[in-house]
Amino acid sequence: MSAKISVIIPFYNGATHLPECVTSVLNQTYANLEVILIDDGSTDASSRQAEEFRQRDPRVRVLHKANGGPGDSRNAGLAMATGEYVAFVDHDDRLEPTSLAQLMALQERTQAEIVMANFFFYVEGEDGFQVAFSKDDYFEQVYTPTEWLAMEYKRDFGISECFSVPWGKLYRRQLWDDVAFPVDQPSEDDFTTWRVYLEADRLAFMNAGLYMYRQRPDSLSARKNPTEIFTLAAVEKRLATLALLGLNLTPELEAYRLRLLSHRDKMVLRTAKDVVTYKNVCQTLRLLEKYRSRTGN
Repeated sequence: MSAKISVIIPFYNGATHLPECVTSVLNQTYANLEVILIDDGSTDASSRQAEEFRQRDPRVRVLHKANGGPGDSRNAGLAMATGEYVAFVDHDDRLEPTSLAQLMALQERTQAEIVMANFFFYVEGEDGFQVAFSKDDYFEQVYTPTEWLAMEYKRDFGISECFSVPWGKLYRRQLWDDVAFPVDQPSEDDFTTWRVYLEADRLAFMNAGLYMYRQRPDSLSARKNPTEIFTLAAVEKRLATLALLGLNLTPELEAYRLRLLSHRDKMVLRTAKDVVTYKNVCQTLRLLEKYRSRTGN
């Protein structure tokens, strides 16, 4: 008997893309699924669409709840999940027909607790696809958590972008027992996925585009200032945890410096609190330069 996969799809007012997304999951060649649709307080037709999917396919489960954001919705989906493995899919994206079968086959080959694949972009409005690799670039690799953490800043084949997002992966469900997405942060995945990586012993990656990520001009990341999406707090939390575990901080410190530079250059100073944050950023950068020059690091 093949292992069951719980596919969690949160949505809020997603009527335009939800049917395509859910259909791509239900049509997977890997059939032992439960599809958990989390309605985050939608006011459009997507609530009804979810119920129609539930009526048509017994594998579909639906939760309607008050609006709480994507982190709260993913947490709700995890609480409902009964599969041995968990996958996340954003409601405006879609899976390739063999995505879950290929990921499960990778798991069987490697016995990894987390298996991951690359993805490709669909640029809405341009009706075009963007792929950072070719078929000739295919490879499979097994990593320890610390080895995968070091891949976070590798630009080859877009692997860095694969790192922080929760989708495009299969996780053994027990890895999430003591991990939850924050419900008060705009970049909830930036605070979370690396914590799940640390819970695993083996992580496997395949350089194949199995997930379609839709780039929308009205998406949250397109509308917000980058400093609101890529927060300093996320890297500070990761630095503190890795220091506590005695792990190598060098790549994280450089990432923190680059994020500080981005905040210094792109912050919008609208409130007194923004001004205080800006001054703290400037001082931290100045101190990094001062003490690095003294230590030679």
